[in-house]
Formats: sequence, structure tokens, C-alpha cells
Amino acid sequence: MSIDVSTKTYNTFYINGEWVEDADRESVPVLDPSTEETIAHIQRATLADAKSAIEGAQAAFKDGAWPGLTFAERAGYLSRMADLIDSRLDEFADIYINDQGGLASFAGFIGQQASNIVRYYAELGASYPEGPQTREIPGGRVLINELPVGPVFASVPWNAPLILGVVKIAPALLAGCPVVVKMAPEAPLAAYVMAEIFAELGLPPGVISLIIGGREVGDYLTRHPDIAHVSFTGSTQVGREVAKAATEHFARLTLELGGKGASIFLNDINPGDAAAFIYPSSMSQSGQVCTTSSRLLVPESRYEEWKASLVNTFNAYKVGDPRDADTLVGPLISAKQRATVEEYIASAREEGATILTGGGRPANLERGFYIEPTLVTDVTRDMRVVREEVFGPVITLQSYSTEDEAVAMANDTSYGLANVIITNDMDRAVELAPRLRSGTVSINNFGACLTQPFGGFGDSGVGREGGPEGLQAYFETQQIQFPAAH
Repeated sequence: MSIDVSTKTYNTFYINGEWVEDADRESVPVLDPSTEETIAHIQRATLADAKSAIEGAQAAFKDGAWPGLTFAERAGYLSRMADLIDSRLDEFADIYINDQGGLASFAGFIGQQASNIVRYYAELGASYPEGPQTREIPGGRVLINELPVGPVFASVPWNAPLILGVVKIAPALLAGCPVVVKMAPEAPLAAYVMAEIFAELGLPPGVISLIIGGREVGDYLTRHPDIAHVSFTGSTQVGREVAKAATEHFARLTLELGGKGASIFLNDINPGDAAAFIYPSSMSQSGQVCTTSSRLLVPESRYEEWKASLVNTFNAYKVGDPRDADTLVGPLISAKQRATVEEYIASAREEGATILTGGGRPANLERGFYIEPTLVTDVTRDMRVVREEVFGPVITLQSYSTEDEAVAMANDTSYGLANVIITNDMDRAVELAPRLRSGTVSINNFGACLTQPFGGFGDSGVGREGGPEGLQAYFETQQIQFPAAH
């Protein structure tokens, strides 16, 4: 299958090794978030598509052809997958800009990061021990097998479909598990290129299927008794529903959910030097990243300096066309997401907060789902803008008097995904980091390393993706016990 870029109509899904058409599927437009213009038409998967994909995955698992390969053999497929991603980096970059509103200045990173993740698991699999491990016990020994858990449902969100897709797909395939992938219709176009790559790999039928659909299809896949593991990335609210549905048949779970991260600026940082740290951690992808530092915590002793510096910093961010090299803040993904962000800004005003910068739509941009970089202060711990994930360029500013208070403020949330410490004293930061209740703590950095274990505490999820731990999630452990020695 090749994508028809002239009509930009996508009417097939890659299911069980074949391109499947169905005239009964609902057709929906794909909008460019920066212009609101229709750039493509896609179809939403039906329950029949989901059913077919599960049946194929279960058949591929039961016949044993894929699970029966060695780790090194499966790693060979992953290595080839990484090469194929590398061969299409330009396409992935264009798609990131056009259907996601991502910045052109960042677009080249997307495909490269995805191939790096796949290549990491290829290298891990090339040296992974085959066969059971022997463990000596008093009076005898046991063997421990790591067996593929079974068919996997990977639910991938719209904010990073390629990267978060391969974070799930690569370790599941390496473990020997067939995968049914569902990507979101808000930013779907990368899925079609990935499907072409899967077809070119020549994987056995049923080993991987890729569809685009909404909650109904996701709920069906989650509840299906033939799905052995559900890997979901998305909001905490939906994650709770996924967890309840998966436990109906005790499917294994990996949930990477929302965040409400804090950046703690220690007192050795000059407010005028902080701009370089704030943009990547707080404004990257217009705040539509689960690891966004949406709460800035600064020393009370220099609060007025911090406030003035941050106002200048936020006001200097250029909002506009993501294709322009000097644009720093692009559009949100959709009108719906913009309305959600506007609701949070309105609630902050109603609850008595002060909007220092932004707080509305840019006056010079008549089209596109834009929101100005918004800095909010005079907030209290019970305000929605402080407690809930906004998923947009809305950042709160609070002051602390001691480091102990800063840690307590950072931990004063039901989430626990990612926090940041900004300081010139690395030793001090390393001492503080274990006190922060989050799966990732970045020191003078941002986000998370996706080839190492990442995930959240509390409402930010269950389990870890990335690293050897990400592979372990797709195994069941089996003990083989021998008669006791006499």
C-alpha cells in the first residue's frame, strides 16, 4: 500500500498482514491545527476491525511461529524496523508539523527518537539470554522461564503517536507478543507510515495490526478476554476506566497517565538565567506533554525578581506558524483542547488568581487553535489550575521559603510523573531527588529518557515503560521445580 498524497484519503487499515478496506467505516477529516484546514480524510476503525485484529493476534500467538523465534531473531526484525524508520525521517517530520501542529525546529527529532528506541530494544534482544535460568535452592534447583504474556493491546495517544507507539510496540514484539495498536484520530497520519513499515518488514500474519479509533474501540479491545496485556498512555480519568475494564479478565497493565510536574529553582540560580530551562520543560509542544513542568517553584526571598524575569520570558515567546523557524509556541491539537485550556484559565480568574501574561488567544492569529503562553500567580493549593493537568501553555508560579517547603509543595499533588530541579549544585540536587515522589526527576534537564524505565507514582500510572523493565512487562514468569535432592 502507498499513501495517495494527491487526494490524502486513507481508506485502509493494516490488519493481520493485509490492507483491509471497509466502506462502512466512518470517514472523518484531519485538520491542520495551525490553519484549521482539512488536510486529509481518514476512517475510524469499527468493532469488526478490532475483532479481526484480536483474532489474528491470538492465532499468531497460539501457532507459536513468532513466540518460538529466539530473542536474537526477533531483534533482527526490530533492527530492520529502526532502519526503515530512519529511511522515512522526512515524512515523519512533515506529518508532525502538519497534523499535530508541531514545530519545524523540533520535527527532525521525532523520527530519530523513535528509531533510537526501536534500536535500543534490538540491541537488548541481540544479547538477551535464551532459555531458562537455573537457580539453586536448598536441596535442589529450579528453572525460571520468561514467557511472552500473550496478545497485547497498545493504546497510543495523539500527543506523541510515533514515539509512544514504538515504546510499546518494540518491547512487546521482542518479548514474543503479537500487538494490536490503536492510535488516536486527532493526529493519525504517522500511523499510516508505520503501517507501511510493518508491511515491508514481512512479519507473520497477526503479529501486528494497526488501526485508528476512539474510545468505543479501545474499550472493546481492553475488555476482550484474548488480550493478555494492556499498555495505555493517556489521561488519568480514562486510565481509571481502562484499569477497571482490564481487571475483568485480569489482563496485565501498563498505565502511563497524567502529570502535574514542578520545577524547583534552588536559591543559587539567578532569575535572569532561568529562561533556558523554562522553555523546554514548560512550553515544549505548547504544554501538551505529560511531563510538562506546569508549576514553577521559586525562592521567596527573590520572588519579585523571579516574577519580573518570568513575565519578560513568557512575553518573548513567539506564538505562530509552526513552520517558521523562530516560532516557539505552536497551536494546540484541536478546538476541543483549546476550549479545555480556556476553561482552566477562566477558573483561575474566578478563583482569584492573577494572570501575569497571556490568558487568551493571540490577537494576530485569526485561525488556528492557539493560546498565548500564560503565567498564573497568586494561586492556592486548592485551585484547579494548580491541582489538575491542563495540557496547554498555562503555568503557575509559587514561592517557597525553605527547600523542605519546596519539596512538600512539589509533592502536594495526586500525580507523580516528572519533576525538575534547577541548580548549580549537582550533589544537592541528587540528595533532594529521592524526596520527590515522581517516576522521573530531571536535574537541569526536562522530560524523561525513553530508553530507560519511566512511569509514574500515584495518579500518574502503574508500571514502567523503557529499558529492560519495559521488556519485563511483557513476560509471565514460570517456575519449573524438580524433585528435592536426597
